[in-house]
Amino acid sequence: MIQTVKLNTIEEIQRLNRVASNEDYDTFVHCESIMIDAKSLLALFALLGRQVAVVVPDEVCPKYFAKMMKRMKLTVV
Repeated sequence: MIQTVKLNTIEEIQRLNRVASNEDYDTFVHCESIMIDAKSLLALFALLGRQVAVVVPDEVCPKYFAKMMKRMKLTVV
């Protein structure tokens, strides 16, 4: 599953990292040709101000993914 968002602030990056770190499955952030593990806070800072795609495995329930995205409070593009 994929959701396109924009990482506008440091607080949004920290929320994304905190929510992703609490999940049992891998969460990635994709930007252009870069794929970053969302559990890596330092790597996420390189994406500040960019439009990115939050990517999770297809096995994740769509309703659960929607709740996860809501907890992140990111600007959906």
